[in-house]
Amino acid sequence: LGGGLYVASPTLALQQVARTVPQPKLISLIDEFCGLYAVHHPTRRERRVLDELVAAYRTSRHRGAPGAYACYNEHGRFETTHTDNSAEAWLPAFDRSGNPTNLWKRPPLIRTEQFVSNLEALRGRKGSSLSRRAGTLALDGSGSPLETCLALLLFLPEQYGGEGWPAPQLNRRIVFDPDARKLAGMGSCVGDMVWERPRAIIEVNGFEYHADRNGFFIQSGRTAALQSMGYVVLDVNYRQIADLDQLETMLSVFSDMLGFPLHARTKTFLARREELHRLLMSGFRSRTGA
Repeated sequence: LGGGLYVASPTLALQQVARTVPQPKLISLIDEFCGLYAVHHPTRRERRVLDELVAAYRTSRHRGAPGAYACYNEHGRFETTHTDNSAEAWLPAFDRSGNPTNLWKRPPLIRTEQFVSNLEALRGRKGSSLSRRAGTLALDGSGSPLETCLALLLFLPEQYGGEGWPAPQLNRRIVFDPDARKLAGMGSCVGDMVWERPRAIIEVNGFEYHADRNGFFIQSGRTAALQSMGYVVLDVNYRQIADLDQLETMLSVFSDMLGFPLHARTKTFLARREELHRLLMSGFRSRTGA
């Protein structure tokens, strides 16, 4: 940037913290970099600037400024709303009351396969092997911290405390057929976690941290539309994820509906799962919503 100041690339930034955080936390950071959001905790001085930016955004939001809501198109191809990471591509996220949060929507900074490939240039440096292992377990397209949290609980291998289920496509666009369009009142939607085999969707309904704020209010029509097209639609919210007992019940329901088996509830596995859950949810404790 000049004056002896440098900015680390996404790959280098992640590699530099690889040895300072537990592996699941590193995977969640990679999911954020490869996802559709950024979490920022501003200083007081930054907050003053951001307040002005948010006010300017509010006055321009009706001009149709796009948001990075989808990561995959209806054909399953990686295709975000934006193809660059210009300042215009970063948009503030608001909670259900219309207040700004510490979540920003933006296109992915990097893709998981690109991250793993870039690590070849860092081979032999401290943390590169840890980063490579984490990169192979990360997913593209997460839309919020809560989606990332659930993804790790469902899709990480059992040695980490995850269920090891087949990974879906995160934030994939689904185009409605004519009948479904009438039910939904729109031409398409974005599913948080989408499988085509089985034809199923998991919707992560966070109150504060949800990529598509309006989506929370149109669930009934959208769910009926998706069901009319043969999708099994499963919903989970922050409280059900945060409470381990509720989560266990939801996982049992999801397992039956999706046909994905739960890992054997051995003492060792349950201890690993509890530790994974504690680690992932600890990041929400200082937040006022989910």
